[in-house]
Amino acid sequence: MAAARALVAADLTRADSWRTLSAALADAGREATSDRALAPVVVLGQADAAEQRRVRARATEIDPVDVRFDRAALRAAGGEPRDTLMAERLLDALHELAPRVCPDDVARLGLGYCEQLRPQSRHPLRAAVDAVAAAFGLEDLEVYVARDPSAPVSPALSGAPGVIVPSSVLDWSPAERRFRLGAALAMVARRVDLVELVPPERLGALLVAAGRLALAEFCPPGHDPALVDEMARRLARALPRRSRRRVEDEARGFVRGGVVDVAAWQPRLRVSAARAGLLLANDLDAALRVVPRLQLSGIDLVRDLALFWVSDEAAELRRTVGIG
Repeated sequence: MAAARALVAADLTRADSWRTLSAALADAGREATSDRALAPVVVLGQADAAEQRRVRARATEIDPVDVRFDRAALRAAGGEPRDTLMAERLLDALHELAPRVCPDDVARLGLGYCEQLRPQSRHPLRAAVDAVAAAFGLEDLEVYVARDPSAPVSPALSGAPGVIVPSSVLDWSPAERRFRLGAALAMVARRVDLVELVPPERLGALLVAAGRLALAEFCPPGHDPALVDEMARRLARALPRRSRRRVEDEARGFVRGGVVDVAAWQPRLRVSAARAGLLLANDLDAALRVVPRLQLSGIDLVRDLALFWVSDEAAELRRTVGIG
């Protein structure tokens, strides 16, 4: 098995390497993953009729209502290092403060120019978003529609869980819809969606500023003290009394957990989200057609998703979240 995986990793464009992996998986009794290993052969346009049938049999329509991604599953999707957990918990505690602590970043979203679709709306676009949101346990999600049909799916950051979607959502195929919305909503569900909007240097400064609630002079090497001071002042003005204890508790954990390289963590969060979207789409071809619009700095997302698609981690995660 290891040799077959190494062949694939050496050159993703060799259809015969994927066939070799598929055969090795079948010999190991892993029929479902064996069939899925032929999906890249279809993507490459080199699959015969029998291979296409096997891939289609596995690319069944997923009903997100039957799937449940919790935070542990979303972290597992990316294999994120444990030392980022405390940063994630602190970012969660700071989530509702985003409009007041990072007003310029939030303003760039242009929420004032979007149409909001309320939970009780019968608009089909609202129903399409809610259907995918169900897989992440997101109820009463705030949904905004951008005027630009080519706009990306992005977090709303209004203080409550929310998402901005283009008006073209209903033109996407069901698999593309699950992939694109799923990748965005995975970030919203984890409440780490600030990383999509706030530059790493500023986001790191915000986390360090919050850390000062636990340790007054906290400012690890690599952070701009002046920027940390500015974020600390903003946080002091924005932090309500009802939230202070929780933020302080998470700040203590963050300080004890050590320094997190936000610039390195940010793309890993996005990879985790894209992987969750891929599993929800249950269609490698549909996901890879979208990937050029989602390229991440320093990460070959096509390669990552293709290898993850047939990985042991993906197979385990499918079982965990309820994807056959």
